[in-house]
Amino acid sequence: MVRKHGFTLVELLVVIAIIGVLIALLLPAVQQAREAARRMQCSNYQKQIGLALHNYNDTFRKFPPGVMSTSETSPVTSGPQQWGWLVFLLPQLEQGNFFDRLAPNQRTMKEVLEDTNPNDGTPDRTIIQTELEIFRCPSDTTGKTLQGTPQTMDLNGDGLGAKPGTDFFGGTSNYVAAGGYGNLDLIERPSGPFFPNSDTSFKDITDGSTNTFAAGERCYDCSAAIWAGTRNQGGQGPRGNNYVMGTVKVPLNYTIAPTGVTGCPIGFSSKHPGGAMFTMCDGSVRFISENIDFNNSDANVSSSTPGVGNFNRINLGIYQKLGIMNDDQVLGNF
Repeated sequence: MVRKHGFTLVELLVVIAIIGVLIALLLPAVQQAREAARRMQCSNYQKQIGLALHNYNDTFRKFPPGVMSTSETSPVTSGPQQWGWLVFLLPQLEQGNFFDRLAPNQRTMKEVLEDTNPNDGTPDRTIIQTELEIFRCPSDTTGKTLQGTPQTMDLNGDGLGAKPGTDFFGGTSNYVAAGGYGNLDLIERPSGPFFPNSDTSFKDITDGSTNTFAAGERCYDCSAAIWAGTRNQGGQGPRGNNYVMGTVKVPLNYTIAPTGVTGCPIGFSSKHPGGAMFTMCDGSVRFISENIDFNNSDANVSSSTPGVGNFNRINLGIYQKLGIMNDDQVLGNF
């Protein structure tokens, strides 16, 4: 009689254990490879945004405004906050049709949002809902959320704001313009390239375009951004400029708000391990480590006064200096 050979229970368990060990060894490598691909794609998106900024500058001899504002006071009041910087880059990002329909140089955001029943078909307000792939970092898979919570928004007051009970979502973005160090609501020329009604040109970036942030990432858990523009998104104050701009007053990837400062919703952050991608004013893209030198030892000094002098008396770190375009400070390695 021929005996049939097979696996014993012990042998089967050994094989399963070996397979489990192999999976445990290979899975991190697979995850790292996927993240490397996502990070490269994120970098490519930011390079396209950097190129769009330069093409815009070639045409208009300045960068686009950080956000349009009709306020005549500074800091800006809770009046109409309008189109954000990314709207003005749409023609340079092969989205000229959207730009033409929104007509941001002729219409306010309020006018577009109010036009719910146009005579010529689909309301232009639906464009504001569009999720454009180039504005979304593949590493941030949180989805269409702000501060981790789905936010519906619509015409609220004079602009696009949080409005529960509607099914209107503003198209989100992971990329915010560099607003310098401190108050994002100033309409005077502050420390960063972008601010309300800004018209920054290369001559204003006295620290050098290679050493100055133009834009950076923000993850959706930290409120991310709205590419169309802002006013009081998700209850973030009367203006909500932090939804289109970011400040280096808080550390990179910071999640706990220090005393007197709203934390990550005004700064820069990402889902990349160890840091975030930044577009520099020369159009290049750099990965900045979250461990970069950061110093707020004189944080009580007011950051609301524009001009270089205000920043020369603060002992800032390299990270903050990269966010300031006109402090004339010498940078170390970064």
